[in-house]
Amino acid sequence: MKKFIVVIFSFLSFFFAEITDAQTLTPVQDKANNGQLKRMVYIQWDDWQPTPAVNWLGIPKNFAGYVYWRILHRSYWKGEDSRPIRSDGPYLENYASLFAQEMQDKKISDATQAIMETNTATYLNMSGGSLDIPYKLFFKDKFSSIFNGISEQLSIIQQHYPSVFNDMVVTENFQGFLEYLDITQDRIENIHQSFLDKGKRITTYLEILRELEYKKNTITKYISQYTFIATLPKQSEINTLGNGAIPPNNDAEIVKKILQTHKF
Repeated sequence: MKKFIVVIFSFLSFFFAEITDAQTLTPVQDKANNGQLKRMVYIQWDDWQPTPAVNWLGIPKNFAGYVYWRILHRSYWKGEDSRPIRSDGPYLENYASLFAQEMQDKKISDATQAIMETNTATYLNMSGGSLDIPYKLFFKDKFSSIFNGISEQLSIIQQHYPSVFNDMVVTENFQGFLEYLDITQDRIENIHQSFLDKGKRITTYLEILRELEYKKNTITKYISQYTFIATLPKQSEINTLGNGAIPPNNDAEIVKKILQTHKF
C-alpha cells in the first residue's frame, strides 16, 4: 500500500511539473533529502530543510515530499528539531556518558593491572623449582659440596681399607648417619619444589645448612677414627718395639708403645 501511494505521489509530481512548464523538464530538488544525505555522510549536520521547494506559483516541485512533510508528518515539520545529533539531543548526552564510562573503565583496567602485577610478583616470589633463585645462586653448591665431601671420604676408605669399611657401614651409628643424609636430601628437594614464601624458604635452607654442617663434622670424625684404626700395624707386623727392648706385658703398654714409635 505504501509503495502504491509513493507511485501515485511521484506520478502527480511529474504531472504538475509538466503542467507548469510543458516546454522544458525541470529537475526536482528536495533539499530535505539533500540535507539528509549530508547528515548521513557527516558533511553538514545543520542542513535541516524539511520544507519541500515550490515554484513561483506556490506549487510544490516535489509533490510527494510536500505531502510527506506537510500532511503525513506535519507535527514533526512544525515541531521542534528531533534529530538525535542536535546540540541538545541524546547523542551528545550519550557521548558524554560514554566518555565517563571510558574513564571508569580505565580506572578498573588500571586496578586490575595492578592486581595482576601483584599476583605475578607473589607467584614469582613463592615459586620453587626453576624459579628458586636463592637455591640456584647459593644453596645448591653449598649442599652439593657437603654431600660430595662425605661421598669422597667413604670412597677413599672403601678403596684403600675395604675390610674396615665393611665393619664401619654395619654399625648403628653409621646407619643413622646414612638415614639422616637421605632424609635431609628429601627435605631440601621438597623445599626447593614447594610453593613457599621466599623469606621462609631461605630461613629453612639456612637451618638445614647449619644442621648439615654439624652432622658432616660428626660423620667426618667417625670416618677418620676408622681410617686411623686401619693405619695401625697388624699384630703379625709387630716383631719388636725397639732394639732389644723387653716386650710390654699388657695391651695398654703395646698400644702406648705403638703410638710413640709408629710413623703415621
